[in-house]
Amino acid sequence: MDVGKANSYTVEEWINIYMKTVAKPSLPHTSYSLYERLFRLNIIPHFGHYSLIEL
Repeated sequence: MDVGKANSYTVEEWINIYMKTVAKPSLPHTSYSLYERLFRLNIIPHFGHYSLIEL
């Protein structure tokens, strides 16, 4: 994860990085699956196109 580029990421890009580098290695499978579903169905469709700096 390149924190220096954080201002250039969209919400969707940041979520994908977080899920691969932080959530997947550290969460139980059921929790990871729940997070993935919530992000995919609720957060990304509505906010995924915004850049992090816009929020």
